Amino acid sequence: MSNGKKCPECGRMSLDHSESEIEACWMHIKAAEWVRSRVSLMKMSGHVARSFGTQTFTESAIEYPQDIMGWIESDATSLYIYGACGVGKTYAARAILYDALTSRSTVGEVTAHHLIAMARRFDGHITTAKYAQFKYLLIDDIDKPKWSSADVRFLWDLLDARATNGGRTIITTNVKPEDLRKVLSDNDNSNGSIIESTLQRLAPVATVELTGKSLRGTK
Repeated sequence: MSNGKKCPECGRMSLDHSESEIEACWMHIKAAEWVRSRVSLMKMSGHVARSFGTQTFTESAIEYPQDIMGWIESDATSLYIYGACGVGKTYAARAILYDALTSRSTVGEVTAHHLIAMARRFDGHITTAKYAQFKYLLIDDIDKPKWSSADVRFLWDLLDARATNGGRTIITTNVKPEDLRKVLSDNDNSNGSIIESTLQRLAPVATVELTGKSLRGTK
């Protein structure tokens, strides 16, 4: 950073930076470059959504409860984010994945609908192996699919494998935690013990509700 140029990280003139500030901004720039390269690779492999890399994640973008942004440092294995449509659940989850990436952790993202479709089309063990490998995994919109008994057994297998590997899982949904059992059992005669065991694989879980007006369509 030469003294006559603006810092590409914070926008201030480089002349106004102290030595420690120059080093901090440079580290942020290098981390952002690394994350962009990783996101590009993961987008091509299908491990994160195509829109993931186009979003800018800053603490001031949306005011989230501390439970969300502090979850990585917490003892909770899973994070359950729920709320109405458009309040920023997926955005918040991706912000966490972004933070995990800057720490060189492996991350993945998949909608629950796509996850089930893959398990039904291919061998469930293949799908489990694919998504059990990530340190952090976002399962988006868990309430949207119609869960069969076989689907719930697959979800149990995936969460069990992730727990064995020390993985941490983020769930986003419109339904309250107490209604998730109904989501998983409402579409056929699912085995209640499998559902309970599946939910236990998420424990210990941090639960956060996001409220407010829909952010969709706003600039």
